[in-house]
Amino acid sequence: MPYTSDKTRIILSFANAGGGDLFVHWLRDRLMKDLDYYSENAVFLDNVASRNGGEVKPDLRGKPDNYFNPTTGETADGKYVSIGAVNDNWLKMWETALSQAKVLIQIQTPEYFTSDACVKEMAKIREKLGKFGNKLEVLAITLDGSMARVIIGQPRTTAMKLSKVPGKTARDSPIYLLKDSWVIGESDFTRVSDFVKANGCRVGA
Repeated sequence: MPYTSDKTRIILSFANAGGGDLFVHWLRDRLMKDLDYYSENAVFLDNVASRNGGEVKPDLRGKPDNYFNPTTGETADGKYVSIGAVNDNWLKMWETALSQAKVLIQIQTPEYFTSDACVKEMAKIREKLGKFGNKLEVLAITLDGSMARVIIGQPRTTAMKLSKVPGKTARDSPIYLLKDSWVIGESDFTRVSDFVKANGCRVGA
């Protein structure tokens, strides 16, 4: 049976910059298909949840005078950006998902540690792990050959080094113009999938 409950099973913590936004959309899609998850928040991605949680503000990146069309998402260079954490309620929604999740996946790109939104998420992770640590498993991954940082005092953290590869996006795809597309290989995805399955995220449950 597919999983249709709106309660979160996996929550993602990541930075949009540097191609992270596209990677998490790809990872969420792969995990939901692999686990037979059908509800919006089963694998919680704030870029998705923010669209349905109230008013969404334009994501203005770069210089203030850069062109941005909030209807289409088009920027001055003719490319597109994800919505990101621009909803006033995004942190509250993310905290709710964190309280429900069985697995937290931290995608520790270099941009992750310099993002204001990610700094807030890391503070909440440290704050909440004591309360939810009896059931929450943390998978901290890096994609640049370095070892992931493990939260001090949190033994339920697994560090994993993965390798990113260029995303394969056909020119006729609606996401062709999205910036810096990349993914991980099948063997690395299997490692992530095996981890979440071993920690309470069974297929359809």
